[in-house]
Amino acid sequence: VSITLGHKVGQMGMLERENAAIFNESLKPLCYRCIRAFGQALVELGLHCPLYLTQNDGTLASVADALALPVCTFSSGPTNSMAGAAFLSQLQSAIVVDVGGTTTDVGCLLGGFPRQASSEVKVAGVSINFRMPDVLSFGLGGGSIVREVADSEGKTQVTVGRDSVGYRLTKEALVFGGKTLTATDVAVAAGIADLQETTPKEVIASRLSGLTSDVIHKARDQIYEMVAEAVDYMKVSTAGKDVPVVLVGGGSILLDTDRLPPGISAFIKPAHYQVANAVGAARGKVSGFVDTVVRLGSKDESTRLEAHQQAKEEAIRRCVAAGAKAETVTAGEVDETAMSYLPGPNFRLQVRAVGDVDEERGASLLADIKAPTLTGNDEQALKEEVSQTTAEPGKDDWLEGLREIPRQINPTTGDWLLSAWDIECITIGAGILGCGGGGSPSMGRLRCLQQLKQGKEIRVISVDRLESSAELSGLVASVAFMGAPTVLTEKLVAGTELMSSLLVIQKLLSHKARPSDYPEVTLKARPDDGVVSVESGMDDVCDPEKVRLTERLDAGSGIVAVMTVEVGGLNCMEPLALGANLGLPVVDADGMGRAFPEVQMFVPLINGAASCPSALVDASGRWRACTHVDSSKKLEDFMRNAVIGLGYIASFAFSPLPAEKVRQTCIVGSLTHSWNIGQAVLHARKSSLDPVEAVLRFQNARLITKGKVCDRHISTAEGFSKGHIRVQAFKSFTECPAMIQVDIQNEFVCAYEVNSDGSLGRLQACVPHLVTILDCETGFPITTEVLRPGQRVAVIVMRAPDALLTPQALPVVGPAYLMRQYPGVTEPVFDPNSS
Repeated sequence: VSITLGHKVGQMGMLERENAAIFNESLKPLCYRCIRAFGQALVELGLHCPLYLTQNDGTLASVADALALPVCTFSSGPTNSMAGAAFLSQLQSAIVVDVGGTTTDVGCLLGGFPRQASSEVKVAGVSINFRMPDVLSFGLGGGSIVREVADSEGKTQVTVGRDSVGYRLTKEALVFGGKTLTATDVAVAAGIADLQETTPKEVIASRLSGLTSDVIHKARDQIYEMVAEAVDYMKVSTAGKDVPVVLVGGGSILLDTDRLPPGISAFIKPAHYQVANAVGAARGKVSGFVDTVVRLGSKDESTRLEAHQQAKEEAIRRCVAAGAKAETVTAGEVDETAMSYLPGPNFRLQVRAVGDVDEERGASLLADIKAPTLTGNDEQALKEEVSQTTAEPGKDDWLEGLREIPRQINPTTGDWLLSAWDIECITIGAGILGCGGGGSPSMGRLRCLQQLKQGKEIRVISVDRLESSAELSGLVASVAFMGAPTVLTEKLVAGTELMSSLLVIQKLLSHKARPSDYPEVTLKARPDDGVVSVESGMDDVCDPEKVRLTERLDAGSGIVAVMTVEVGGLNCMEPLALGANLGLPVVDADGMGRAFPEVQMFVPLINGAASCPSALVDASGRWRACTHVDSSKKLEDFMRNAVIGLGYIASFAFSPLPAEKVRQTCIVGSLTHSWNIGQAVLHARKSSLDPVEAVLRFQNARLITKGKVCDRHISTAEGFSKGHIRVQAFKSFTECPAMIQVDIQNEFVCAYEVNSDGSLGRLQACVPHLVTILDCETGFPITTEVLRPGQRVAVIVMRAPDALLTPQALPVVGPAYLMRQYPGVTEPVFDPNSS
């Protein structure tokens, strides 16, 4: 029986790691067929030796390891070129530009190995978390087609690519007697490439006689501009410093090493640059990788260094076990990341060790490898699947297959029945409105899609529908998860927590004699300073499995609908699934208009709504509830401390709201707003448009900068993730500040311009306005946990809802509270240039 162990495939993230393991196991039969074919080729060549395959971190895997973990060979081609470039140039840190016949791959060398991608990886729309190289590919190669086109003013412009003659270069390019003008023709005509070994000089001159100097000049300018922009996109620099670029690949003849575009200190074209890919594959390095989470119980620096050393030693051990010579193995620097939300010093440590292949130990021969078991018609299905695979490289198959469905609105009631398309849109919008925090909405997305597949309805109603009928006359329950969303990456929710918290609320409401009178003695009250609370003790109140669905919320509770507490992050999606499960509608509103870190920032509480009863329940049914608090801030403090004892994550139910309070105090239409943002992103991507620009247009938002994350300092303090990142603007964005600092307290709090001396300059935007960070290419939101130097991002600010800008709200959600480190900032800023 073939088995894939998830911890050997993926990294942090239980669901993504499980997906990676399934993906890996599915690839094994195909991998075996490919390796057997390689083995047959070796036999035919008379080579009787071990076979190694290249991995996507620039190292090698034995046949046995490749068959066990075929996903590790993904995208190994570009990494081979980068590893070969490091070997040939003897540079450990540089940008590598690998120019082929159709495309150019640009990557970054760090310590002699390719930099790994730090953002989420998706294959066919499925989130996975195995390692992938950070490579930028664009349409430039020796076969790129060059065209003369007229611009809007009638002037002639020259374009290079994106289409290419590809492998037909030697038949279709002008220099080879064809009729298509290509980038290779331009290079030969400019005198920087020489093909006289294959074609006489006079013949070449005749074939290129129609090329004008103007076309040659403009085409070369275009090529250099494309390369310079890609290099600037990939490099990590805190001051825009020029970097060396290693040119490899046969298509690098397009570039003259004496002509340096801005941002490039030198073009280095080493000997044997044409075969850098093969050199990288043959240099014989083996690696071991460690990705772990540690809690440092002491702030002593020696404790931290000891944890780093232990991680390095484990990486070295794994490297030797993978087939490296022990005496050649060295471990790199430890990448340390503070874990958001978790109290105490919790850190994620990642480190890689690398060594030379131990030839004496050898590797498994093909004859020793047992084929994976194929049952039934699996082998025939595999053959058909492989033969039908014709997807274009770089195509987003998940997006192409995502079917848009018009919003299903009941013409009589106006109720909105959500479809799978709606769920995708709301998920993206919720992530963007999360402002870097609030947890990932992806788990809730899956739960919602599962409810739809089971035939259940997710019905969204407007606030105007409340009290319009007997069925909708009553209270609205506001539910959310409270605590550390990071925990959910490894501890999935059971799916019953939100229901459990409502059952506690139901029990408390049923015991209530009058609005301010609870029988605390009967409910075994535990008084605290300013708080009256009760604990687990009511039989089965938190076990939804022991109560029939139709009886879970009885008529006495008065709950007729549910509402999300915050539209940003994971708490946007979970109430949708809960509503489907209960058969209750979800109100198109929320209490924050974004994600905020603390309970008292719930706008109804700011405007005088009752704080109690409120309840906190974990996945096993343990609960704490408040029946009285002196203030909503004391409710936050009490529940924040309680959630630690419940495993750092629990469901939280606010005191249910009457319809009048929902209409008067909540942010109305927030689910529709989230949907509109997500649809703008998906439409832009389907149409090959800029998704960031789509968000800006729809939101009437403001772009603060586009650039690269060049600095990151985040740590855990007082139960929150605090720190900052700095983003260096792309050179093409001259209208933006050269560098921006974004401060973090779980969410993105503010954005400051950074002066040339490194000090902070003008405040660009701050809370309660929504500062958020998007991936430049996909438009998808990036949370604080996954931000890394080198990521290409867009920092934008969206205007806050009016409910967050009132005199009552600003002391709670504005800069005076969330930016206490800047005592001079008392008013919210959306645009420093507007009055």
